[in-house]
Amino acid sequence: MVPIGRWMIVYQRYLPPEPTTCCMSGCQNCVWIQYAADLTKILDDGGEKAREIVLEKISDPSLKMFLKLELQNMPPPSKSNDPT
Repeated sequence: MVPIGRWMIVYQRYLPPEPTTCCMSGCQNCVWIQYAADLTKILDDGGEKAREIVLEKISDPSLKMFLKLELQNMPPPSKSNDPT
């Protein structure tokens, strides 16, 4: 990963800045879950790199475990070009 201002470059793609509004309580609509979903769409790798990026940024062990479980169950992104 290469930082450029508040953006990061991973696999030759620009990533949005990480969220700054996390309440650290493991809420249902956690900003980190949405961030991981956004990264999954950008990286188009099924979510593996997105999970890795998010989990390496979290230092709180309880929140990290919550996110690990939630991100493990995150559905893969749907393809907008999929004819089915």
